[in-house]
Amino acid sequence: MRRSPLLLTLLLVFQTVFAQNYDMPARASDLASPTNLTLLPLKSKHYAVEVMINDKGPYKFMIDTGSAVSVISQRLANKLNLTKIKQVKYTRDDKKYNASLYRIPKMTLNDAQIFDYDVLVYPEPSFIGYMKKSFNEDIDGVLGIGAFYHYLLTLNLPEKELTLHSGELSADKDTKTYQNQEKIPIVSVVFKDPKHSKKMSFVVDTGSNEQFTLPPTVKTLPFKKISSQKILTGSHYGEKAAMKVKITANAMWEDKEFEDPTVVYNTGLYDSNVNFGVMGLGVMKRLKITFDQKKHLVKVE
Repeated sequence: MRRSPLLLTLLLVFQTVFAQNYDMPARASDLASPTNLTLLPLKSKHYAVEVMINDKGPYKFMIDTGSAVSVISQRLANKLNLTKIKQVKYTRDDKKYNASLYRIPKMTLNDAQIFDYDVLVYPEPSFIGYMKKSFNEDIDGVLGIGAFYHYLLTLNLPEKELTLHSGELSADKDTKTYQNQEKIPIVSVVFKDPKHSKKMSFVVDTGSNEQFTLPPTVKTLPFKKISSQKILTGSHYGEKAAMKVKITANAMWEDKEFEDPTVVYNTGLYDSNVNFGVMGLGVMKRLKITFDQKKHLVKVE
């Protein structure tokens, strides 16, 4: 079976437990013009950017638009002598865990600066440790989409570029409103063939390198299978088997069409108390996507 790492467990734990209070920096600098950061490919097929913290670095942080909050390694939090704000508790699979919240006074992303940003140190086993163990990939943390709340965030995957802008999107024919009940961008995708149509919700998630991972409630689809294979999906909670299926259908996200998409059936991959799936880098790699988190708007090019 082929390893296909998905940042699903991390995503759902963070967005349901922590996002209420720790999902954005206190403030950010204004930008006279857009600033660009290079998206660095990781061995896990995710992407990272380099940032400075308190004028030190650079440090490598993976980008995860499927998480509202951000994570830093305990090692780097100690090295930078960051202030521990508080201990937070959460439950996963009926087990109780503790995480520590640390404050970053200043993070610099090229010309952009964010201030007083509270980030989590996740207990072991952590996703940072999983990346090292499984892929020999060293990252210093994970930046959730909330890190960019005060800016327009553009991810241009074909050009491997992340751009931050001051300003806002206009609600017009080129933009669409996304669901924001979890403080992450959740959109509607329609799967259809000549006889069937099924509409489902998906979080736009750079933490997954698949095309579509189905919502937990979806056990079967009415479309013809082209091929199927068992895969391993990995996270710091371990690796689980899942079924990946290529289907004869078109997946439509607004005016973007994906022919014969692949879907991963979510059987115990992440918490079952959500009604959305995950649309990952397998889709996003073709697109340029801009998020306005304040107005809950997305523009897809």
